[in-house]
Amino acid sequence: MRYIILFLLFAFSFSTAIAQSKQIQHYSFEVAPQITTVKVDVVGNYVEVTNWPGNLLMVEIKAELNGASDDILNHLFKEGRYAVEADAKEDNSIFVYTKVKERNPLKTKKGGSIIERVHYRVFIPDSFTKVNNNLWTREVEAEVPAPSEEKGN
Repeated sequence: MRYIILFLLFAFSFSTAIAQSKQIQHYSFEVAPQITTVKVDVVGNYVEVTNWPGNLLMVEIKAELNGASDDILNHLFKEGRYAVEADAKEDNSIFVYTKVKERNPLKTKKGGSIIERVHYRVFIPDSFTKVNNNLWTREVEAEVPAPSEEKGN
């Protein structure tokens, strides 16, 4: 019985010794009133694009590494491995994309594997309607010119 308890304690201590790091970061981008289209090209293990009641475009990034420390994950975020950008285009659209499209597999110093999971949640203002998962549009009301005051004779 003593050996079973020792084995279970050893097995438990080994399973908790494997490093697992998780970090969540948010990026937000302003959506100008004249913007009519949002184009999304975000690459990750899981990508969700949805509406929200805010007036900003927000991207939540959740990265998890199994077999690596928090310091390594912090370094990867700082180096831009998971970064997103948003570029306003002349055609009244915003293009939201991940800066790194293909991520090389991560390895430990000894050549072991590091399991990487990256989840993106893209929140688009609820004034936009989904065309498909990568394209959202909205109608922009045309500005009505102020009535001019003409003086009669």
